[in-house]
Amino acid sequence: NFKLLSFGDEAEEDEEELQTVTKKLPVKNNSAHDIAMDPTLSSTVIISEEERKSAIQKIRDKLKSEAKKIEEENNEVDEKENNIDKDNEKSDTNMNKRRLELKAEIRKLKRELHGSSKNTGSESAPSEEKDSKRKKLENPILEEYYQERSKYEEERKKLPKKGTTRESLTLDLLKRFSNKVKDVHDKEANTTNQSDESDHDYDDDDDESWLTHNLNFEDAEPTLAKDANTKDDNWYDITDPRNALNKRRREKARH
Repeated sequence: NFKLLSFGDEAEEDEEELQTVTKKLPVKNNSAHDIAMDPTLSSTVIISEEERKSAIQKIRDKLKSEAKKIEEENNEVDEKENNIDKDNEKSDTNMNKRRLELKAEIRKLKRELHGSSKNTGSESAPSEEKDSKRKKLENPILEEYYQERSKYEEERKKLPKKGTTRESLTLDLLKRFSNKVKDVHDKEANTTNQSDESDHDYDDDDDESWLTHNLNFEDAEPTLAKDANTKDDNWYDITDPRNALNKRRREKARH
């Protein structure tokens, strides 16, 4: 084959030399499996001491950073729980304080109501102290109001409590009022010079002319209802709207 080439002689010589060398050096082609089974090779990777220390230090640093991170997270959780506990304690304290204040106010109101109910029948406060307080009022209208109220309070104290005495007092007052009305009517009948109603001074508190007035009621006759079973001509309108007379009446009513 090499003879066909221009450099066939040289190539043929090289091929012969290669075959001669190959025969002298019998080299076996080893596969990957053969190399792995070589007893002269070590199965472990050779690492230097510096590389080993550096790798160990990296692992330690990583573990320390992870532990520090976990510790920070735990501290944050503990802090949040402590804040929640403090808020709950604060709210409980405020609620207890408010509850105690409400109880104190209720007790105070009960004492005031109990004291006012005792003083309703018999008041022990001196009237001079009340008068001195009322004199300090600059408004004469309010002063007059307090005076009137004091007057009625004194009258109310004199009234008896419930029972037969109270009933007899009520009957006595009714009898006195009836006698007063009767006396006023008698005076009105015996008076010859009667003034007109316009001459009365209705602003006078002592005016008793109103006792002579009569209370009259209208005695209206009962209105009988119509019986639907007995209908007559009054139930129906029998006027003819086409009648000329009715037309003129409607026109006059419009104008």
